[in-house]
Amino acid sequence: MTCTVTLGESHLSCHTWPEKGCVAMDIFTCGSKNPRSVAWWLLNYFDSEDYNMNQLNR
Repeated sequence: MTCTVTLGESHLSCHTWPEKGCVAMDIFTCGSKNPRSVAWWLLNYFDSEDYNMNQLNR
């Protein structure tokens, strides 16, 4: 499943592979919100045990 949420100056895209227990997310912000804080919130919300986080400056 893939979903995208567009929020003004930002977006969140989510790609899932349930058969592998894998989720990939792209968090993009142009405003003052730090994408890492959103990522940490999502990790805590979903009680993630294993993750890899990369930051690309665009």
